[in-house]
Amino acid sequence: MSKTLVVSGWLPWWVLGVCGSYLLPSSAILPWIYAFFILLVFTFFTRWQVFLFGCALCAGIIFALWRTDNLLQNQWPLTDKASVQNITLTVSDIPQYDQQRSRFVAQVKLPDGRQQQWLLTDYSKQQWPAGSRWQIKAKVRAIIGEANKVGFNREAWALANHISAQATVVKGKRKALPAVSGWKEKLTSWRIWCGGRWETQSQIYPQGVALIKALTVGEQSALPAEAWQVFRPLGLNHLVSISGLHVGMLAMLAAWLCSKCLQYLPFQISQPWILTRGAAVITAIVYSALAGFAVPTQRSMLMIIILALTWRRGYLRAFQIWWLTIALVLLFDPLAVLSVGFWLSFLLVAVLMWAGEGVNHTIKLFQLVQAQWTAGLASVVLVAFCFGSVPVMSPLVNALAIPWFTLVLVPIALLSMIIPLDFLRTFAAYLTEQTMQILYTIGEYAPEYYPAHAPLALWLRRCCLF
Repeated sequence: MSKTLVVSGWLPWWVLGVCGSYLLPSSAILPWIYAFFILLVFTFFTRWQVFLFGCALCAGIIFALWRTDNLLQNQWPLTDKASVQNITLTVSDIPQYDQQRSRFVAQVKLPDGRQQQWLLTDYSKQQWPAGSRWQIKAKVRAIIGEANKVGFNREAWALANHISAQATVVKGKRKALPAVSGWKEKLTSWRIWCGGRWETQSQIYPQGVALIKALTVGEQSALPAEAWQVFRPLGLNHLVSISGLHVGMLAMLAAWLCSKCLQYLPFQISQPWILTRGAAVITAIVYSALAGFAVPTQRSMLMIIILALTWRRGYLRAFQIWWLTIALVLLFDPLAVLSVGFWLSFLLVAVLMWAGEGVNHTIKLFQLVQAQWTAGLASVVLVAFCFGSVPVMSPLVNALAIPWFTLVLVPIALLSMIIPLDFLRTFAAYLTEQTMQILYTIGEYAPEYYPAHAPLALWLRRCCLF
């Protein structure tokens, strides 16, 4: 057995088992336990790898069914109408405010002692500071019956984000309780403080500051609804947030800057790769913390950490690192399979790695163009299948927007947060404001195509053709 058999052998089958468990017509776990032990006996007596792979597949299915069943047991029960509950809640993330309502995610403690995570809406638009605790009345109902074959699937989104119920705050008095001072609340307060440093520039560059808050602290609610309507036909939704792409590119930039700085030291470092890899990992962790450790940033941060630990030794290849990262993400949270972002991020990374193979002896510019073009075509197919629409201009717009966002806007915005100089923040706000104006102009003429929702097999065939 080779040293990489775990990653290149049975681990992909375990991943396929976890992912495939959500396609099963039944959630019965006992037949798969029987199948696992039968295959395990065959593996012990025959030493055939095919039975080992079967064991890994069954183990993935068993693990996913067990974890999913535990979460479903904690979901709010389905009833005919919403029920009014007296609850104690702790606001766990930055609230989203608009003209009609405020919406936030909170950790809720029920009268019977159970704790759940709810999505709450307040139409009286009261302030709900992150980390604050309240006693309120809320009309709660289960998130059931809102599954869509095309477009946003609220039920799958709620399961993937461990949202047990959705509730509406009942108008009336609310009782404030002592705030929680845990590390999550301190992290959220730090993110709010970082976003608040742009208030001076927001009066002159409102669109630019809104984009900066989305790119630096993950406050997507700062962007108006009109902006999201422009981003959709341009295929830029993945860029207007702290995505895995931003984390990865910023980590690479930090590693490159660290390597350049080491060249000017008066003494020589025996193993400079340790410092460069460390700079990439620290940058990824800090930037992910700014996003509140959102799921996309967790995936990218994990991949960077694995890459830093294994790449120098040559222990794992690129696709083995890809499989290992997926396995660790699913081990931590198998319900990430229900998230569209999970598939978009990992499949696009796979496309980029596939496009980079076989061109190691070509010039760097050609590699970049080829990888960008391949990822652009693949993203069109993936977005069409997941959301039912095709942003026709997405490959061209992304080819220009991705380097501009990841190599210019995001580094300048973060640098202006680190260095307390007003002119630097003003310059960053000016750049992002001009970027938003250009996107608004292009978005007015960007066409959007709505194809028929074809079967999955046909979409996979089209992906293979690309």
